[in-house]
Amino acid sequence: MLIALNEPENSVTVAQGPLAAIGQDDACDFDIEVAASSVSGSVACASIEVFEGGEPGGTASIQLQFTTTTVPMENGEGSPGEDE
Repeated sequence: MLIALNEPENSVTVAQGPLAAIGQDDACDFDIEVAASSVSGSVACASIEVFEGGEPGGTASIQLQFTTTTVPMENGEGSPGEDE
Protein backbone atom coordinates (compact mmCIF):
# COMPACT_ATOMS: atom_id res chain seq x y z
CA MET A 1 0.00 0.00 0.00
CA LEU A 2 1.33 3.44 -0.93
CA ILE A 3 -0.46 6.68 -0.11
CA ALA A 4 0.91 9.92 -1.56
CA LEU A 5 -0.52 13.31 -0.60
CA ASN A 6 -0.11 16.39 -2.81
CA GLU A 7 2.53 14.74 -5.03
CA PRO A 8 1.11 16.45 -7.21
CA GLU A 9 -2.29 14.92 -6.38
CA ASN A 10 -3.55 12.61 -3.65
CA SER A 11 -3.27 8.98 -4.68
CA VAL A 12 -3.45 5.48 -3.26
CA THR A 13 -1.96 2.31 -4.74
CA VAL A 14 -2.65 -1.16 -3.42
CA ALA A 15 -0.56 -3.84 -5.13
CA GLN A 16 0.06 -7.57 -4.91
CA GLY A 17 2.20 -9.35 -7.46
CA PRO A 18 1.35 -8.09 -10.97
CA LEU A 19 -1.97 -6.51 -9.83
CA ALA A 20 -2.20 -2.85 -8.78
CA ALA A 21 -5.34 -0.87 -7.91
CA ILE A 22 -4.72 2.86 -8.29
CA GLY A 23 -7.04 5.65 -7.15
CA GLN A 24 -6.52 9.40 -7.34
CA ASP A 25 -8.12 12.60 -6.00
CA ASP A 26 -11.83 12.72 -6.94
CA ALA A 27 -12.17 8.91 -7.16
CA CYS A 28 -11.29 8.53 -3.46
CA ASP A 29 -12.04 10.02 -0.07
CA PHE A 30 -8.84 10.69 1.90
CA ASP A 31 -9.24 11.29 5.67
CA ILE A 32 -5.70 11.27 7.10
CA GLU A 33 -4.33 12.84 10.27
CA VAL A 34 -0.60 13.38 10.73
CA ALA A 35 0.66 14.11 14.25
CA ALA A 36 4.13 14.36 15.77
CA SER A 37 4.31 10.65 16.60
CA SER A 38 1.55 9.02 14.56
CA VAL A 39 -0.28 8.82 11.25
CA SER A 40 -3.80 7.46 11.04
CA GLY A 41 -6.82 7.63 8.84
CA SER A 42 -8.83 6.05 6.12
CA VAL A 43 -9.01 5.95 2.33
CA ALA A 44 -12.13 4.85 0.48
CA CYS A 45 -12.49 4.50 -3.29
CA ALA A 46 -15.83 3.42 -4.77
CA SER A 47 -14.46 2.50 -8.21
CA ILE A 48 -10.83 2.60 -9.28
CA GLU A 49 -8.84 1.09 -12.11
CA VAL A 50 -6.91 -2.15 -11.66
CA PHE A 51 -3.81 -2.83 -13.73
CA GLU A 52 -2.27 -6.23 -14.39
CA GLY A 53 1.33 -6.06 -15.50
CA GLY A 54 0.85 -2.38 -16.40
CA GLU A 55 -2.21 -3.01 -18.60
CA PRO A 56 -5.77 -2.03 -17.60
CA GLY A 57 -7.52 -5.10 -16.22
CA GLY A 58 -10.80 -3.97 -14.64
CA THR A 59 -12.06 -2.01 -11.66
CA ALA A 60 -12.17 -2.47 -7.89
CA SER A 61 -13.33 -0.67 -4.77
CA ILE A 62 -11.20 -0.34 -1.65
CA GLN A 63 -11.64 0.74 1.95
CA LEU A 64 -8.52 1.12 4.07
CA GLN A 65 -8.17 2.09 7.74
CA PHE A 66 -4.73 2.41 9.29
CA THR A 67 -2.82 3.65 12.31
CA THR A 68 0.91 3.81 12.87
CA THR A 69 3.09 5.30 15.57
CA THR A 70 6.73 6.31 15.62
CA VAL A 71 9.42 6.07 18.26
CA PRO A 72 11.87 8.99 18.37
CA MET A 73 15.52 8.15 17.74
CA GLU A 74 17.94 9.20 20.45
CA ASN A 75 20.23 12.03 19.31
CA GLY A 76 18.73 11.77 15.83
CA GLU A 77 20.88 8.76 14.95
CA GLY A 78 20.22 5.10 14.25
CA SER A 79 16.94 3.31 13.87
CA PRO A 80 14.08 3.22 16.37
CA GLY A 81 14.64 0.39 18.84
CA GLU A 82 18.21 -0.17 17.66
CA ASP A 83 20.67 -1.04 20.44
CA GLU A 84 23.95 0.85 20.48
